[in-house]
Amino acid sequence: MGTKRLFKKNNLVLQKAIENELCGDFKSINEIANNLEISRQCVSKYVYKMWDLDLVEVTSAGIVTRNNKLYHEYKGNKYRLKKS
Repeated sequence: MGTKRLFKKNNLVLQKAIENELCGDFKSINEIANNLEISRQCVSKYVYKMWDLDLVEVTSAGIVTRNNKLYHEYKGNKYRLKKS
């Protein structure tokens, strides 16, 4: 079963795959889409949904928001998740 097909059947799998891609270094939506072999639009839909959160703080590393003990950071057009 191909990656695209698996994600179409299970949105939770897609969301977790995107979250896994976002842990660690900052990544752009294009980088995530290429790594998961899915469309940029599909990735951006989930990333923007995850970042629709209350603002916690603005730091030199970027803007940090919080949701369920995960810190969502973005700087320019790159994103990442950090466990609190």
